[in-house]
Amino acid sequence: MLGDIKFVQSQFRFLLNRPGDVRRAAKLGGGSLYDVGCYPLNFIGLVVDSVTGSAPGAGPRPESVQAQCVDVDGVDELFSALLRYPGGITASLHSGFNAQFRMAAEIVGTAGALEIPQTYLGNAGAITLITGEQRQEIPVPESDRYQLQLEDFADAILEKRAPLLTAEETVRNLELIERLYAAARNHG
Repeated sequence: MLGDIKFVQSQFRFLLNRPGDVRRAAKLGGGSLYDVGCYPLNFIGLVVDSVTGSAPGAGPRPESVQAQCVDVDGVDELFSALLRYPGGITASLHSGFNAQFRMAAEIVGTAGALEIPQTYLGNAGAITLITGEQRQEIPVPESDRYQLQLEDFADAILEKRAPLLTAEETVRNLELIERLYAAARNHG
């Protein structure tokens, strides 16, 4: 439907205007990449895993990363990164605390694109499939994704099975976050 996937983009940003908010505390691991940038990063990983037929977290890591951030008092207020994966897939992610709320993702292939608004909220509404000049709205049922994740984890414990969000996926995301922070430090 989308052809060969070439580009994935995801962003999650909002205006954090509460003085003293813990997400701005450098000593406590604050910053937009840790707080809301982890969602776009995980989304990108899930798409790459799916394209390569890999289990969640087991897919290829980026061959290269470029990153920049706007640092305020030791915390990234704005973070942007470009990742290049084997096979020609590129991805960009953006997170921030310094602007209007924006949350969206896009998957672009050789034959079409998929636009996903409100990617990380339970009331996503509809996604849009674009092929050529045609646009098709695909409704997405409302769900509390955070609650579903917690329920799956609890069920995994009770049923003695692995949760859907694997340890490998979590480790991959943390490794990439650290790699992105290192790239941003080396860029500036």
